[in-house]
Amino acid sequence: MTTLSDIEKLVQTTAKQALQNDITLQDRVEALKVLGTYYTALKKAAGDALPESDEPTMEDMRSQIEQENGNGRGVQTRSRSRN
Repeated sequence: MTTLSDIEKLVQTTAKQALQNDITLQDRVEALKVLGTYYTALKKAAGDALPESDEPTMEDMRSQIEQENGNGRGVQTRSRSRN
């Protein structure tokens, strides 16, 4: 067996175990994190483009925050004296 086939076997075992009825939601979430990382690496290695998502990216959110804050400039805030 090669390392790649060992990894694939481990991924298959992890996926099967995560689908069992007695697995907690937290364990399933952890399995999805691991399997998602594997899936992404596999797709990138194969040269496949990952499907586009309608979800905003970190860059989209960063851009929106910069627009709301005056294009990234510091926003002046008032400070109250503590008398």
